[in-house]
Amino acid sequence: MVAWLTQKDVDDYGHDVLDLAQRAAMHAVTPELHRINDQNESLRRQLAQEQRRGLYRSLDTQVPNWREIDNDLEWRQWLAQPHDLSGAPGNNTSMRPWQGAMPGDARARAPTPAPGRWVAPR
Repeated sequence: MVAWLTQKDVDDYGHDVLDLAQRAAMHAVTPELHRINDQNESLRRQLAQEQRRGLYRSLDTQVPNWREIDNDLEWRQWLAQPHDLSGAPGNNTSMRPWQGAMPGDARARAPTPAPGRWVAPR
């Protein structure tokens, strides 16, 4: 990180003047920093909302009855079961991205698959 104030600055102006200058600068820029932070948070929320919409559109296309499945009590109970390998809540959710790439002996320990009625035919 760049040191904006040098020892020469301290020697030339002293700690008190530099402290006053830093506080004055913070006083001047703080409102703008707050505005930028608020705008950044708003953009994060908008991005998350768009990502959710994209996910729902994709699900609507690829799994037309996904809302019915998602509201099925048996499905939710299965999802709430602990993960077979990690013991973490949320059966299979952390395994999906790499499940097909597991080595042979690890594949034998793969999480229990979802009940068949929710698995799309291949």
